[in-house]
Amino acid sequence: MGTSSSSDGTSFQKFNPIGATVRAAVVPGVYGMVPNRHQPGGAVLHIQSELGDQVDMRYYDANHDRIIVGFHGNGCTVDAMDRTWRRFSQLANVLAVNMPGYGDTSPLSNAATMELHMAANVQAVIEYVTQKLHYEPSAITFYGLSLGGSQAAIGFQMLPGSHLVLHNTFESVQRVIQHILQQSSSGVSSLSKPLAAVLSWSALPRGCQTENVKYKTDRLDTLAKLEACRQTHHQAKSRLLVIAAQADEIMAPDFPYHLATAYYGNNPEECIHIMPNATHNSSIDSDPDAWNKLVAFMEQ
Repeated sequence: MGTSSSSDGTSFQKFNPIGATVRAAVVPGVYGMVPNRHQPGGAVLHIQSELGDQVDMRYYDANHDRIIVGFHGNGCTVDAMDRTWRRFSQLANVLAVNMPGYGDTSPLSNAATMELHMAANVQAVIEYVTQKLHYEPSAITFYGLSLGGSQAAIGFQMLPGSHLVLHNTFESVQRVIQHILQQSSSGVSSLSKPLAAVLSWSALPRGCQTENVKYKTDRLDTLAKLEACRQTHHQAKSRLLVIAAQADEIMAPDFPYHLATAYYGNNPEECIHIMPNATHNSSIDSDPDAWNKLVAFMEQ
């Protein structure tokens, strides 16, 4: 993973998940129209990655000097989370990004190149935020809900000095499927096995055997990303907040602790908040303590 600089001097890490070269496209017109400053509501924006994929976004400008770059969860879209983005706009401007195959973002066609295309999309978003909207890394917080946490972690890894909020996020696809199948075998959830099958089909290489939990390659390994960028990001004063639901039907209860430990090392409890009685789809502001934790994190 090498380092690149944008035209305004902003430095970010080039994430290279499978050995291929990824370079962000800096082409006049590729970003489309820059939204008017202080425009209320979510302005529709389309940008293009260097790999030619369209990225569909919504921009909420609430006249802040910082920004949250948000990624939705599986089976959702940025428009479905409009209430969340509007709530977040009390703390920062918000750029909400549709992941591949959602909204008008180009779909993925091959599991083998999935992370390459995701990384190129996130890299294009970073260049839009730093070059067109002119935010410094320290003013940028990546937020990811569930599956979106893997996208937010890619952005965080690319941009030392930025910050990261993971909300009900898994460690990796392999580990969450293992947990889901264990729930299914113990009778905890009747939805566990179908959900594992969907995750396996969409995010793992063809030929993987989900029933026996034997995988050729893991995918979307957020734990590894946090471990890999620990040293450079600590030096850049990047911060991490992990918020998790106590009654999450999908994620293992130790996921938030493993993620926080991967970045902070021992005793990471200060950066973790467990929402009591909350489920996987509970919003942060449904728990006043979680919301206050996010407010304090954004104001640091």
